[in-house]
Amino acid sequence: MKRALLVASVAGLAVATFAQTSKVVRLPYPEVVSGVAKTGERTLTVWLPKNYSKSNKYPTIYTFTSGAGELIAQMAAYYEDRLHQIPPVIVVGLEVGTEDMGYTYETAGVNASGDAFAKFVSGTVMPYVDKTYATAPFRTYFGHSYGATYTDYLLTVHPDWFHGYALLAPEQPHYKLDYQPLLAKLPSPFYYFVADAKLDVERRQIQANDIAKQLDSPAAKSIHFKHDTLPQADHLTSIPQGVGAALEFLFSGYKDFDYHDSDGDVSKWFEALEKRTEDLYGFGILADSNNAYIFTNLAAEKKDLKALGVFEKFFLNDQSNASQFFNTAQIYYNLGDYAHAEPLYRRSIERSKRTNQLDFRLMSYRTLGLRLYSEQEHNPEKAWSVLEQGMKDTYDVAYKFFLGTIAARHGYRVDDGIRYLTEFEKERSQSFFGSLYKVDVVYVLLAKCYLAKGDKATAKTYVEKSLALNPDNEDAKALKTQL
Repeated sequence: MKRALLVASVAGLAVATFAQTSKVVRLPYPEVVSGVAKTGERTLTVWLPKNYSKSNKYPTIYTFTSGAGELIAQMAAYYEDRLHQIPPVIVVGLEVGTEDMGYTYETAGVNASGDAFAKFVSGTVMPYVDKTYATAPFRTYFGHSYGATYTDYLLTVHPDWFHGYALLAPEQPHYKLDYQPLLAKLPSPFYYFVADAKLDVERRQIQANDIAKQLDSPAAKSIHFKHDTLPQADHLTSIPQGVGAALEFLFSGYKDFDYHDSDGDVSKWFEALEKRTEDLYGFGILADSNNAYIFTNLAAEKKDLKALGVFEKFFLNDQSNASQFFNTAQIYYNLGDYAHAEPLYRRSIERSKRTNQLDFRLMSYRTLGLRLYSEQEHNPEKAWSVLEQGMKDTYDVAYKFFLGTIAARHGYRVDDGIRYLTEFEKERSQSFFGSLYKVDVVYVLLAKCYLAKGDKATAKTYVEKSLALNPDNEDAKALKTQL
């Protein structure tokens, strides 16, 4: 009773924010009462993820731990909706007692009641869930204490039921199970998570460590294994404290995007990864900003424009934020594909107006003007136009520095450039970006502008002022030699 109240209270904290749809059904259950076979009932509760749709497929999490289903559902919603670490999931909670499960600590087997329960799960519960709801192949199990050690029976007799186990504070049985011969029967991939509680009794900590000794080894390389110790948890609180880490690990394959050179063509590898992820979890790779960075950076590392085009098409859409457009544009630019970079910078500018990402708007204008149009196209008129547009759009004084740079670099609209640079020297502290450009650099630009006008005397004055502030300014030293 105490455990149920604890789990319910912790879950209740999350209900207000991550309320989900739950369905409760009573399923017929074969049982024997005083030697007489009867048909009873057991309560099954199914928690559906936000925006559940039968057109999608969802992984499932099963638990036979009383009161834990709602907590798992709420935590799963948080890890999916807020942290984007797992896909949307269906949680299935079956209200049963140890007398139903029939598992014994003596042999890792079950009695007649437990055998009937296993048939109920595989013959009634799982078919009902899979027929009623849109489920994906990836199915996992969460167990606590007795329910955690029950996985020894599942591993031995029903290894094909689940793709992963989460064991929270497993109880220590009387037998010693050799796990190695059993692993080959598990589906692939398989994720095995075990956590003990620092404030729990020693025997349960020993049990978790004994499991880790066998499974956290090269001999168990066919599965994914993780052992955690919850430093602030006791036996009961290991449930709320352990669920998050268990969720993140059990679904770590959903975020396993490691590319190896042996994987070959990056684009084909990505297509295969997307298909594998969707086939297993029901959901393909999420087109969110975190994933976009991972894949576009991979394309940059491999200097693979073909893959970058695939990632751009997959990840960028009208809901992408300004930073995604800017970062992808930067990769195209650095790989020398200016034709693809330009429209993405402009999309970053437009998107930033809706997402209030002013920094990416400024950087996009700056890169278009100073780098693309000035450095690559040698078109000062085009560069000047886009930077003036940026200044009107953002009212940032840093653009006066940018425009002065164009004037000094190309000898274009030099008088305007001098005016902007003179104003910028006085106003630079008004802008975060403006404050990044040092006054000695401003003096060099002014010197170049005056030199373009043929006024060597004033140019020399600004060179001396620049060197007075920074004797190591290489541009100033070069100009002094020239003058």
